[in-house]
Amino acid sequence: MTIRNYTFFSPNGNDFPVSANGDAKLYMLLAGNSYSQFIVRNWQNPTITGLNKIYQATSVLLAGRYFELNYEPVTLLPNTINYVHVNIDISNTSKPVSLTVERTDNSNSNDINIGNSIIKRCIDQVTTNQNTVISSVTPEQGRNFDVINAQTAKIKTLDVSDNVDLPVSTTLFKLPYMNNNGSRLVRSGNMVICEGTFTSTLVRPAGALIDIGNYASETIPLGYRPVQPKDICFYRRTTGSGQKVGRVQVTSDGRFTELYVFNDGFDTTSAMMFDGACWMTTDPFPTSDKIN
Repeated sequence: MTIRNYTFFSPNGNDFPVSANGDAKLYMLLAGNSYSQFIVRNWQNPTITGLNKIYQATSVLLAGRYFELNYEPVTLLPNTINYVHVNIDISNTSKPVSLTVERTDNSNSNDINIGNSIIKRCIDQVTTNQNTVISSVTPEQGRNFDVINAQTAKIKTLDVSDNVDLPVSTTLFKLPYMNNNGSRLVRSGNMVICEGTFTSTLVRPAGALIDIGNYASETIPLGYRPVQPKDICFYRRTTGSGQKVGRVQVTSDGRFTELYVFNDGFDTTSAMMFDGACWMTTDPFPTSDKIN
């Protein structure tokens, strides 16, 4: 059972030079860590026997100091949450790294690279009953980066504190039997919104203009089509404000079907507007329409 302490200048793991502060800062820069963050990786799952936990092959990076736990044991307290801490005291040249088990999280963020203070960080939270371990959780590990460039990112949970900058594109489009005098599609990321106002090309009473199974010649352009059929409703904007005028369905290939006119039907003078018409799309992003 050992704790092997490494730096770039100590490849054999037998030394942990106090003078290697620059080395530690380099590790922190490469990892994107602050003094409140750490990285831990279990290359083999720790073993548990009763109230003893043994870290068989675990790598830890804290405050720029890298070390490995090789079959390093800790004795846990019964019926509580055990906070397993790493303690680094670079003034202790014979044993600069140690593990302690405590009843609370006593982590600190001391800068050991500019002084002789001790940094302490909880790397494992182990819940026990009278005889054994019930669960074990690694506290949140963090990295700090100003800009990350990646082709693909898989994120389980995303917490945004300020702003999400998504690509935006826009294009004009035309509903069946409508004028193209103000209706447009706006895509932000994978979300598409219908907005604007428009007027009808004909006077038509209530009833079906396009039956189920029939399709108009107009279509939603590629880049804006819904992932599944979507109904769009539109309302009168001027006279009789708020009165539903019609409904049309957009299919996943961008075609229009099932256009139905309600109430007083169409006239050619009243402006109409969409009602919450938005959907998700997986189409390729229309770069030719991109506005940001």
